[in-house]
Formats: sequence, structure tokens, C-alpha cells
Amino acid sequence: MYEGLHSSGIIHNDVEWRHVLYPLNSRTDTLDPNLLCLVDFGRSRRRFGDEQNEKLMDDVKWTRMVGAEMANVLAMLEPR
Repeated sequence: MYEGLHSSGIIHNDVEWRHVLYPLNSRTDTLDPNLLCLVDFGRSRRRFGDEQNEKLMDDVKWTRMVGAEMANVLAMLEPR
């Protein structure tokens, strides 16, 4: 989910479980990972602007922010 956002030039910037909707599969009454939905993009950041190739963030900052977000995702997924 996050990798798809990042490859599209978007950083969610607020990794928390409350921003992940995970509905149950109505036929099996189990969690269906294909139905996961990420919500609340109020703090998100874009890499590119509306103009073609208009960079809003340099490569170093982008790489750092993506790395930090993925570290937060991995921490969120660790069992407690």
C-alpha cells in the first residue's frame, strides 16, 4: 500500500493504524488484505507539482522521507 503511494510520488506522512481501514470479507467474515484502504491524507506530501517534471522535493529529501515512513510502517506492523 505505502510502496504504491511512494511510486506515485506521494508520502502519507502520518503512519498510524487509525488511518488504515480493514473491512471484513462479507462471505468469509475474515480480514481481506485486498480490501485495505488508507485514509486521512491531510499531512501527505507530493514529490512533484502540477506542472510537468516540477519537483517539489529534491531526491535526497524524498529518499529520507520515504525511508522514515517505511520504518514507521514496519514498526507499526511489529507484534506488541
